[in-house]
Amino acid sequence: MRDRLGGRSARRAIALAGWLLAAALLALAAGPRPGRAQTAPTPTSGAGPSLSLQATQQAVQAADGSQGIEIDLSLSAGDSVQARLLEDGIVLLFDGFIGPAGTTIARVFPRVCGRQHQYVLYSIVEGKAARAAGQTVVLCPEAAPTPSPSPQPSGAPAGAAPAPARPAPTAAAAAPALAPVAAVRPGQPPVPAPPLEPPSLALTDGFVLAQPDDDAAAGAIYAGTPLIRLTAIWLRGSDTSGGGDGRYQYVEIGNLGGAAQDLSGWALQGDSGTIAGLMYYFPAGLTLNPGDSCRIYVGHPAEATCGDSSFALFPFWGDHGDAGLWDAAGNLVDLLGY
Repeated sequence: MRDRLGGRSARRAIALAGWLLAAALLALAAGPRPGRAQTAPTPTSGAGPSLSLQATQQAVQAADGSQGIEIDLSLSAGDSVQARLLEDGIVLLFDGFIGPAGTTIARVFPRVCGRQHQYVLYSIVEGKAARAAGQTVVLCPEAAPTPSPSPQPSGAPAGAAPAPARPAPTAAAAAPALAPVAAVRPGQPPVPAPPLEPPSLALTDGFVLAQPDDDAAAGAIYAGTPLIRLTAIWLRGSDTSGGGDGRYQYVEIGNLGGAAQDLSGWALQGDSGTIAGLMYYFPAGLTLNPGDSCRIYVGHPAEATCGDSSFALFPFWGDHGDAGLWDAAGNLVDLLGY
């Protein structure tokens, strides 16, 4: 009898251990882990509650007796929202939900006065990087070495006021911005928008989706700079009803940063199959605002988005190829291949 009960207990223990192991594996696969940078779907800007990131520091003594500096990071938001905290652009310190009550994270470093660490807190709204706040912390700034003053020219007396700065030349008036318009043209059917799916799943539906760097997007939003990226290619080229015979193929670009970008002089280059170097030039004055996107169609444009002209007069994107985005200075800004 005892042997029988002992066998049952052993089987139950083995089953429980297997269940706990499966739960742990599912938890590990469910999302990103602190300690490494992550990627996310196409970011945008300006959505969700406001964020706050405050940093203080104090001297501490490490377990080995050496002197250190502790940085205390206080995170909060105007309302409950998912947020991530990056250290120096590469280390993920926090990935979870914060609200008005906030939370605090402590970091301890060796006492190396003058060393800097940068922290960026950004929110995730509907799978997209939304708002950002940041802090640059200088360790023990009161003891950091200060640069020596520049020597005075021999002909100028010490303490003399510096010469007035030369006024900057007045910039020429900018051309009026052409705001992208996403409205469907009269007589044109609606066209599918890129789905929020992993690239491997979207490709089976006829979409090539980029996997952008959410760290770069959050940094651009925080710094107030534009970040123009290729976000999708619609290979199938049909409308939402399945018609169109491929003439609704398009390439979509988006501004994932925190400032508007003038696309005057920019170009899209397409290589697909045996055709290489097909170019589309963006119209002068076209401006892409933060969070906005626009499309370049083949054939007649279905929407008035990235201008009024088309990329090609026939279905162009085949079973393999790539799209390149070039700025006005001739630099390759982004490349999306499949």
